[in-house]
Amino acid sequence: MPYLVAPAIPAGALAATGQPTLPVATGAVLRPWLLTDANAVREAFRDPAIQH
Repeated sequence: MPYLVAPAIPAGALAATGQPTLPVATGAVLRPWLLTDANAVREAFRDPAIQH
């Protein structure tokens, strides 16, 4: 499918900026994944309720 509108910013313009963190609910924070999150994510996905 052809692009019908030109990009608003050049490709790669945001590559050097950090990813945001977003505070939500009661002290929780949405943040980018870290390599240290791998074990917790793997364990969470073993939960049958999450798999469903």
